Amino acid sequence: MSIFTKISTTVKSSISTMTKPKPITMRFFEVEVISVTPLSPSFMRIGFKGGKVPDMCMFAPDQWIKLYIPNPDGSVLRIHNQAHYNKLPKATRPPVRTYTISALRPDQYEFDVDFVLHGDEGPASRWAMNAKIGDQMQIRAHCYSEDDTPSGCRWLPPKSANKFLLFADETGLPATIGILNLLAQQNEKPNVEVFVETPTLQDRLAMPEWEGLTVKYLIKSAGQTPGQLLYDEAVSLAPAKLEGGVYIWLAAEKTATRRIRLHLSKVSGLGKDAISVAGYWKYGEKQY
Repeated sequence: MSIFTKISTTVKSSISTMTKPKPITMRFFEVEVISVTPLSPSFMRIGFKGGKVPDMCMFAPDQWIKLYIPNPDGSVLRIHNQAHYNKLPKATRPPVRTYTISALRPDQYEFDVDFVLHGDEGPASRWAMNAKIGDQMQIRAHCYSEDDTPSGCRWLPPKSANKFLLFADETGLPATIGILNLLAQQNEKPNVEVFVETPTLQDRLAMPEWEGLTVKYLIKSAGQTPGQLLYDEAVSLAPAKLEGGVYIWLAAEKTATRRIRLHLSKVSGLGKDAISVAGYWKYGEKQY
């Protein structure tokens, strides 16, 4: 059974017999905070609940959603649809940030998001640091349709993949853990090598363990170029690790992931299907 098939078994079947299936759509959801759990110096897990959460889908363990950050006083400017949002004056639009679903529990109408905390520099971090049970939020997430094509994710390994290389900074760590949790469910667990760049060693979050899985944490120094340690590891990879059914997944700062992808593509000759890239943020741009 392929990895994508395994993750698909956790969501509703949506196989269509129509010749023109409806496309994957994103909808707005009203949710509220039900739990706030510190995980490490840089991470806060926040649990949400909403009456329509069972309509949300999770095609892969790196499934993303859009968070519409509430006002500083906690009030929520209700968005009816994306067209409504686009028409709002920029000064009054709620900030929107993209985050990974850490866990989805549709039968309980709940899901979790792990937030990276970096002070009050950004609206999402600032909100998460002050979040409390009962706080309201609007999100926008992928929901079910007759089209079973994955959307809102980058973890799409081909069926031929039999070993994996994962590169992530702290923003990609929640998705990395989700991927490892998925792989850990396989009867024959694959060989996986993981490189994670984090601000502190205390940000080592709980992960599954098995023979054939190696995880290396790279602690970046203050002022160091984001993703440089990940790039150095990519450059030092032995050629044999880039052969024989390898699938590579990258999730970190945008410029860093581009550098790593270009290098690995050049030295390995791997095609686009063998390397998936997600630039979660861009250094120097507050919009990220």
